[in-house]
Amino acid sequence: MGLQKHGKSSSFIRDAADRIGLARFGVVTVLVVAIGVRALWVAYSCANGAIFIGGHPFGNGEMGRIALNLAENRGFSSPFGIGSEPTAWECPVVPFIYSWAMKLGGGPNARAATLLFYLQSLIGGLGVWVYWLIVRRLVAQHAWRFAPWLSPAGAVLVCFWPESMVLATSLWYYVWQEAFLALFLFSLLTWRERATPRSAAIAGFCGGVLALINVTPLPIVVILIGLVGFDLRELGYKSAWISVTAFVVVLAPWVVRNCTVFDTLVPLRSNAGFEIFQGNNAIECIREPANAPHPASDPVQYGLYEQMGEIQYSKFCFGHAVSYVRAHLQQTAYRVCARVYIVWMTDLSDHWAPSYIVPWWRSSPRYMVRFLVSSAFVVIGAVGFWWGIVRGRFTSLPNASAFAVVLLFLPFPHYLTLADPEYTTTFRMLVALTSLCMLGLKSSAHETGQRKCDVL
Repeated sequence: MGLQKHGKSSSFIRDAADRIGLARFGVVTVLVVAIGVRALWVAYSCANGAIFIGGHPFGNGEMGRIALNLAENRGFSSPFGIGSEPTAWECPVVPFIYSWAMKLGGGPNARAATLLFYLQSLIGGLGVWVYWLIVRRLVAQHAWRFAPWLSPAGAVLVCFWPESMVLATSLWYYVWQEAFLALFLFSLLTWRERATPRSAAIAGFCGGVLALINVTPLPIVVILIGLVGFDLRELGYKSAWISVTAFVVVLAPWVVRNCTVFDTLVPLRSNAGFEIFQGNNAIECIREPANAPHPASDPVQYGLYEQMGEIQYSKFCFGHAVSYVRAHLQQTAYRVCARVYIVWMTDLSDHWAPSYIVPWWRSSPRYMVRFLVSSAFVVIGAVGFWWGIVRGRFTSLPNASAFAVVLLFLPFPHYLTLADPEYTTTFRMLVALTSLCMLGLKSSAHETGQRKCDVL
C-alpha cells in the first residue's frame, strides 16, 4: 500500500511538472512569435525600402524634430525646425528614445530609423504578449466561466493582429503607448490581487510613464487607479496613496519643467487647444487632410505659432475651434459620427483619406491584400463586440468595469479631433480581444453573471 501511494504521488508530481513545463513553453512561445512576426515585418519593409517618409527616415514629424534637437544638445525644443526654443508640443518619453537612436546611429539617418524599428518590434511584441497574459490570467482565475480555447485564440489574435504588426515601422508613439497601456493594466491586476506597497507603486509608475508617452490615456490611468484603490478600501487607503504618489512623482519633473520654461501651468502637453482646432475648422477634417492648418506644413499657421508663442497660439486655436463649433453644430455632429465610424471600423472606403494617399483599391496587390485582411479583422471584432453587448455578455466579464473604462476613454479624444486609423489601432485590437472574451464565456457562466447583475 505504501508503495502504491508513493507511486500515485510520484505520478501526480510528474503530471504537475509536465503541466508547468507546458505552460512555461506556451508563455515563451507566444512571446517569441509576437516579437518574431514584427521583426520579420521590419526586415521585409527595410528590404523593400518602403518605410521612409518622403525619402527622409524621420519625415517632418514633430517628434523627429524634437528628437534631433535633443540629439544635438539643444534641449527639448522646436517641434517644427532646428532651434532651442522650449516646447511641450509632445510628451517627452518617445522623443528622448528617438534622440538616443539618433546618437547611436550618427544622426537622423536610415541606420537610426532601422534601429528604432527593430526596437519597436521588440517593444510591440512584449506589449501584445502582456495583453495575452492578462487574458490568460482571467481564464486561469475564472476557469469555470471561460471555454478552454480562449487563451490560445487570444494568443493568435494579439500576435497576428495586422494593424499592431505594422506599427513597428511607424515612427510615432503608437507602439510605446500600446505596450505601456498593457503594462499598466497588468500591474493593476497584480495590485488588486496582492495589495502590497510594491505592487501599488509599480501600478502608479506604469501609469505615469504611460501618461508621459501620450496624454490620451491619462483619464484611464486616473479612473482605474481610483477604482482599484476604492475596491481595496477595506485594507485601508495606504496602497492607494502609494500608487497615487508614484504616479505623481513620475509626472512631477515634466510638469515642473513646463511651468518653469513657460511661466504658466502646462500639465503634460501644450497643444490641447490646437488639437481641438485640427478637428473643428473650415477645412474637411475627419482625418488629417493634405491642406491641414498645421504649423508643420502651413506657412501661415507656422507664422502665427512663431509670433504668438506656443501657449498663446494653442489658446488662439482653441478659441477659433469653439467659435466654429458654435456656428456649425450640425456639421460638428456629422464629423463626430464619421470619426466614431473610423475609430471602430477604420476608413474602409478611404473616403476621408488625404489627397496624397492612393485609395487601397488602386494600390499594389500586396497592399490590397494587407488592407482587406486587416479590415476583415477589424469588422469581425467590432461586430462580435456589439453582439456581446446586445446579448448581455459584457457585464458577465470579470473586471467588466475596467474593460468599460478602457474602451470608453481610449478613443474618446479622437471623436473630437482627428480620427486617422493609426491613432486608434490599439483600441480596435482591444475591441476584438474583448469580443473574443465575450464569445468564450460559457453559457452557464454568462447566465450566472447576468443573474448577479439583475440582483445588483
